[in-house]
Amino acid sequence: MLTVAEFRAAINATADDNFWKELVANGPLHLDCTPIVAVNAREGSIPPTIPPTDPDASRAVGLAHLQLAAQKLAEQIRDDDLVAFPGLRDTKTTMPRPVYLRTAQDLQSIVNALLDLFRTDSFATLPDLWDILKEQTHVSEAKMVGLLKSLAAGAGQPLWALRVVREPPKGTMAATDLVAVLASGERVSFSASAGTLIPRAEEVVRFEGACEWVLVVEDKERLLGSDMLNEPKMGKGVLLAGNSQPDAGTIELLRVIADKFPTAAILGFFDAAPDGVRFASAYKYGIKNKKYAADAQGCDRFEWIGLFIEDCYKLRVRAKMLEEADVVAFDNMLRKPNYPREWLDQIVLMRIAGYARIEDGYGRDDFMAYLHEKILRACEA
Repeated sequence: MLTVAEFRAAINATADDNFWKELVANGPLHLDCTPIVAVNAREGSIPPTIPPTDPDASRAVGLAHLQLAAQKLAEQIRDDDLVAFPGLRDTKTTMPRPVYLRTAQDLQSIVNALLDLFRTDSFATLPDLWDILKEQTHVSEAKMVGLLKSLAAGAGQPLWALRVVREPPKGTMAATDLVAVLASGERVSFSASAGTLIPRAEEVVRFEGACEWVLVVEDKERLLGSDMLNEPKMGKGVLLAGNSQPDAGTIELLRVIADKFPTAAILGFFDAAPDGVRFASAYKYGIKNKKYAADAQGCDRFEWIGLFIEDCYKLRVRAKMLEEADVVAFDNMLRKPNYPREWLDQIVLMRIAGYARIEDGYGRDDFMAYLHEKILRACEA
């Protein structure tokens, strides 16, 4: 195990090819860092909700819950009760959340708007719903989202069971052998050599086909248009890309794929830079408390496989000097207790050696062979 001082000395003598060859031969680096940041389980996360095989049944439960809510809230407002309808549940503690009279009328407006969606057989995103309600209620947009999430939790259903859906996902996907079957009966086929816009995760009833690994990438133009998925040795794979950065819809679909294929390797390949770490974190841990957005649950099986600083020797990519903002970003990341130890090691390396971009390796003849090897090794682990 190298100490940080030993690695720093080696970085200052990068002409020593034997050092870099030894790094590559020994695989992922583990630095003896002082102080060592403890690794704890992520706290406060809500268990993910897996879309049921019968979305209509889930929406029927949601409708019944809303009808009961409308009845109880009307009685509460009529009788001037302080606490009545107990159909909300705190999304953090999962304990029942009472409705006080001062918010009963606002909640009644929200429930009525949701019932209108059922009556008209339509759906709404959170921004759409806020446009409808902002003139009818006195709550803030953040409060509206909180009440909606609590209402869905009280029904034991995801938001889409109340006909509230995410904005259309921005990600694209390519796959060797995969078809998504939606609740509407539509079938979305994915090409092995070009990206297809992904469906909403909550609309996917099942997948048909096979999946041995999923690689989440930043650059959809180059990788999703490559021949990687047509290589027989690569087996049945999936390439998934967000639109410049992770969005809730892409993160949720990744989790659904992981749930449907429990033995598939779930991998990520991003720049060796602060934004690469942030992207990996979003796919592993999800995103929470975003304005106008339902929480997106991450994928615990997600594994970040590069680009790593020690890979730069193979690709002959030179690391670039960090800006002050990058140094601050890395320092803040090293204080995060939920990152795996392997991630912290890589952050230390980047903090010392600089950052590197995947695009700088595309011109190398052996780049795709390097990436193939990365994926196959992760699948064997």
